[in-house]
Amino acid sequence: MKEGYIPISRKLFESLWWLEEREFSKAEAWLDMIQSARFEASSTKMLVGCKVIEVGRGEFPATIRFLAKRWGWNKNRVDRFLKLLVAENMITTRTASGTSQTIIKLCNYDDYNPTNEEVGQKRDKIGTVLGQQRDNAGTKNNKGNKDNKGKIENSESGDSAPLSPSPDFMKFQKWIEKNAPNVAQMRYPFTEDEFVRLKADFGVKYMQFLILQMHNYKPLLKKYQSANLTFRNWAKREQDGDFADGRKLTPKSESEKTTLLERLENNG
Repeated sequence: MKEGYIPISRKLFESLWWLEEREFSKAEAWLDMIQSARFEASSTKMLVGCKVIEVGRGEFPATIRFLAKRWGWNKNRVDRFLKLLVAENMITTRTASGTSQTIIKLCNYDDYNPTNEEVGQKRDKIGTVLGQQRDNAGTKNNKGNKDNKGKIENSESGDSAPLSPSPDFMKFQKWIEKNAPNVAQMRYPFTEDEFVRLKADFGVKYMQFLILQMHNYKPLLKKYQSANLTFRNWAKREQDGDFADGRKLTPKSESEKTTLLERLENNG
């Protein structure tokens, strides 16, 4: 069967099979780009260095170096692959205004990834046609479809624009980009809500310490996707002494602890 397409659960990309360390095929790299693209209909703002960039639906920010590390390729191979996708009209690229950040946009993204609103409208249209047919046969079953349409319209009209990040969260993001760039490149970076909760649960000093450990872990980007979940999991494992290699993340000596705190103070 050559027509149509199949939906794939996003849980696949958190599974052991997908997270297995390997060299990606072209098909896997393309699938990874699809799941990396922003699904939401509204655009979002992200902090890159000292610049705020806007990423729209079907887009995602990435560098050749980041994709090379993620896919297990060299940078030349990534560059050739992206040029091939551009030539085949599968993606377009642009540079975010005022930065050197590349934004990749997937062509025809909307055709294969309809929003919830579009799915609801399609179902509404089908329901209306069926209702008209029943009316012609002497039945009146259109009310449910009209009610559903009203619910969809009301829910959409209640949407609000995202709030600007707080100064504390922006400072936290800048610190990560400067001191732990590997963490900044994770698929799901810290959100402001997660930052607030982590700060309340662990304190800033421990957060900085553990984030530096995450950054220094070489397979980080291949094995983990969520910065928040990785942080909390590592904190629990460190507390329970449950790392497979028996290591402890806390400083082993007073001198090591002093050096670490000095580094945190200087970068804080």
